Amino acid sequence: VHHGSLSPEALNRLYNTAAAGLSLSLTNVSLVPWEMLSSGCLPVVNDAPHNRRVLDNPHVQWSSLQPGTLAEALRHAVGQCADAGARLEAARSVQQDRWDAAGATVEHALRTLLCRE
Repeated sequence: VHHGSLSPEALNRLYNTAAAGLSLSLTNVSLVPWEMLSSGCLPVVNDAPHNRRVLDNPHVQWSSLQPGTLAEALRHAVGQCADAGARLEAARSVQQDRWDAAGATVEHALRTLLCRE
């Protein structure tokens, strides 16, 4: 099903209907795993150093990129969600996450690059 462009509220409602989701990144992990976690949807993410470096969360199911292992990781994540407490724990695990420090780092880098003479 193609859901098109969704508002944050509609995306949250969609994630709330799913036990697990797939978020693959070969370059830079997106915000999708955090969005899933905050909705109690367990993300399956491809295991790579650049993903683990920024996504340190015990509720993420890591997998290699082979279709069979991705399917197995999704099956395992769905099984974990049979317990409603697991979904609540996943949501709570990102409740305190803030983007202030990351935003300040990006701002500093841009100012440094743009203000060079």
